[in-house]
Amino acid sequence: MRKTAIVFFLFCVILITSCSNKMPTIIKIPTNDDIEFEAHIYYYVISGLGDDYGADWVLTAEPKDPNNLDVKILSIYFNGEEMELNYYYDPTVWVFLPYLEPGDIHQLKINTTNAVANFAFTVPYSIDNVNFPEKYNFTKPYTLNWTIQNNSSYQFVGRYLFTRCENELQHAYPWLNTRNCCQQHSSVTILEGSDRNFSFKSLAIPEDFISSYSNYGLSSLEINTINHYISKNIALTVFNLHETQQRFYFYRQGDIEDW
Repeated sequence: MRKTAIVFFLFCVILITSCSNKMPTIIKIPTNDDIEFEAHIYYYVISGLGDDYGADWVLTAEPKDPNNLDVKILSIYFNGEEMELNYYYDPTVWVFLPYLEPGDIHQLKINTTNAVANFAFTVPYSIDNVNFPEKYNFTKPYTLNWTIQNNSSYQFVGRYLFTRCENELQHAYPWLNTRNCCQQHSSVTILEGSDRNFSFKSLAIPEDFISSYSNYGLSSLEINTINHYISKNIALTVFNLHETQQRFYFYRQGDIEDW
């Protein structure tokens, strides 16, 4: 789940095994009523934007109230260097960043019309050793286990189910733009940074879901790490999204046990 398309983000001290007995703790990321901008840093596949964009990390910042044109971002500095502001989806600001090494600390300064926000953010470590199944039957419970080199502020786990998309390009590549698909079911759960497992409950398949796709559908499981910061009027969320999603196809002619 990524923020742009996103309509939609981050992933060496102790090696923690995946066999933790600690029950996962479901929580909410803190919010602040004074926040005017929500900024996100996350790993992004840039190939769709052309050869001129070689970065694989991106910062996006958008106003909490897109109708308030009096609140703007004036400039963004990354490690002391002023960055170019891009507006591909106005009023969202895009800034392309160099490669960010997990565990490294970076300085970020965002100037807005109302405040100057300064951050010293840590790039979250990647999720390791995830026990994604080869096949996933969402009518049965399944427990994910994983390891991380160091804790992040939070983690999120997601389960998504999509039906077949509406045009021929999405038929072949349904993950390119899930907004053109009929997304029937999705869930995202925020966990503490110290958790190392999460159990997905069984999901009954509603009749309208089965009848809404012609040949196949797509499901996915996702687990990511998050570091979260608030400074002045900006909330900054840093995601590590490296290779932490597993997709599964299911077919009308196939048996449910094979999905």
